[in-house]
Amino acid sequence: MEQKVSDKGEVLEPVQPKSFIRNEESSSRSHDPPKTEIVAALIIKVVFAAAFTVPGSKNNDGIPNFLHIIPFIVFAISDALALFSSTALVLMFLRILTSRYSKDEFLESLPKKLMVGLMNLFFSIASMMVAFGATYYIVLSNPWKWVIIPIASLGCLPVMLFAWMQFPLLVDIFISTYRPTIPFSRN
Repeated sequence: MEQKVSDKGEVLEPVQPKSFIRNEESSSRSHDPPKTEIVAALIIKVVFAAAFTVPGSKNNDGIPNFLHIIPFIVFAISDALALFSSTALVLMFLRILTSRYSKDEFLESLPKKLMVGLMNLFFSIASMMVAFGATYYIVLSNPWKWVIIPIASLGCLPVMLFAWMQFPLLVDIFISTYRPTIPFSRN
């Protein structure tokens, strides 16, 4: 590894000691992914159950009654997207937890996988809420039309809240992964 030298000829050392890398590796692998896996597993459970208990019941042939209306198509597509993205998220974090990382891989590969995982989690939550809104529209479109817009607006709240809380983490991971230089201090 090439050493940095200041204008005065002094050798500059990285701010973070090697023990920081080991501590960060063990703490991030032991705390963050399992929480996210639990959330993703819950999303898988909900959207899988929703796929087989379609809104509006089925006719005698087993075909959903609302098969050809737009809100049902939106429900089916968003439910499938939520299922696929949350399943990919669980597999991504299982890959992180079960693989060995050297120091270089930890600094490069792991942050990229965490960014993809966070984006998958956001996408699966957003898709699940779209499926909820479409189902809500199918069920309540005739009797209570006035309730649909306030409830759909409240359905956007969890997605916006998650984005607001997790976006700074995503930016921090992105900056720390793709920033070309590490700050150095003088000895």
